[in-house]
Amino acid sequence: MDALVLHPTEYTAVRETVPVPTPGQVELLVQVEAVALNPVDSLYVRHPLANSKRTIGSDFAGLVASLGKDVPAISNLQVGDRVAGFLQGACSVNVRPGAFAKYLVVPWDLVWKIPKGYPIEKAAGFVTYATEPLDLPYAMTSTSLAQTHERKINTSAFYREWKGHDVTYLERFRNITHHQRPDKAIVYLAGDSSLDNKYWVIGSGPGGDPLGVNVPEIYMHTLDRPTPKPDVAFWVNHMLGSKATCINAAVEESMLRERDNGLLPQDQFIHDSICENDILIVSIGANDIAMRPTFSTTCHMVKLAWLTWQSSIVSGTAWSLPYFASLFHTATQRYIERLTAKTKPRAVIVCMIYFPLEKRFGQSGWADLQLRLLGYEKTPRKLQTAIRQMFEMGTKNISITGVEVVPCALYEVMDGTKIEEFTARVEPSKEGGRKMALKFVELVEGILGNQ
Repeated sequence: MDALVLHPTEYTAVRETVPVPTPGQVELLVQVEAVALNPVDSLYVRHPLANSKRTIGSDFAGLVASLGKDVPAISNLQVGDRVAGFLQGACSVNVRPGAFAKYLVVPWDLVWKIPKGYPIEKAAGFVTYATEPLDLPYAMTSTSLAQTHERKINTSAFYREWKGHDVTYLERFRNITHHQRPDKAIVYLAGDSSLDNKYWVIGSGPGGDPLGVNVPEIYMHTLDRPTPKPDVAFWVNHMLGSKATCINAAVEESMLRERDNGLLPQDQFIHDSICENDILIVSIGANDIAMRPTFSTTCHMVKLAWLTWQSSIVSGTAWSLPYFASLFHTATQRYIERLTAKTKPRAVIVCMIYFPLEKRFGQSGWADLQLRLLGYEKTPRKLQTAIRQMFEMGTKNISITGVEVVPCALYEVMDGTKIEEFTARVEPSKEGGRKMALKFVELVEGILGNQ
């Protein structure tokens, strides 16, 4: 039969095939119809009391399949009766198998009959309702629960998607994370390829590059093959360890103006998922300038690059600066407000883009034409100064009611002078993502420390 079996040395539970148990003289064999996810079940998977494998699970409901020969008549039990009860599967040092299985054995005096017409799922959660009044019990068939624990994300499919991660996988990643770390924050990444750089880094699977560090534990639980790509989210998870979990919901090749008439599916995932204890990191807007600028944006780009003195950029008086400051202030703030409209997170870290790699280092990429149009090939300091001013005039002025907003200047992390930090001049490489993660983790730990 199927059962969910604790592996104490690996701090996880795995669906396995085990023998159907045989009831003792005063025990019942129960065919399990529903179980309740008691908080102690996940607690003693993460912190095992047992030192050997055994079926986990505490609270159950089901049908009596057989009775031990000495079950007293006073029990008033017979085959086919609907009963509910509790065990201590892996919740103590006893060796009795728990409830996450197709069948279980239990002493007759640890069950009670379920009244006619009473839902069996609610009966399974009775003890959890009574002893954990602040927690919501979750009932399902034991087979379904075992499948949920077994059903990790297909690693290849997870990283294959060009524009962001498939929302179905993001939801599964979130659910597994909540199960593994119910009291820890999630750090959500939102925006564009400055955060969703998975396409631009080489994977760690067969034929790929070694990571150089241990795979973060969360990927052991979420991916069917723990061979993640070393993208920005990977490095944040590596550095945070078990303090918090990073989920990348940013979208490669996306722009801020794409969100004018509604959130993208990955954005909606954040909107629906983010909790008060969580942190949101946003980096967006650069693609509206560098990838597919509007006619108005192009005109302002030309004016700023070719018809403006650098001294006026330094002083903040250049005519085109307010246009770009509005992009990184008003439009970005509106985007964040929609992401957090349902639930206000603990904090929002909002980023200004890093400096692109300068031409003198010989790297080329998809944005070469746009960088040439911006004058970056000849006078990179001019655009770099403009980016600084956009941060001062735009990003630093973002305010979200009821939320701590932390501005982050990524150009202080990647200043465009180290070729190993870039791919295609404008995308973070493995090393660039690692350096960005260092900054993010510094800010995240500061925020978590304030709590």
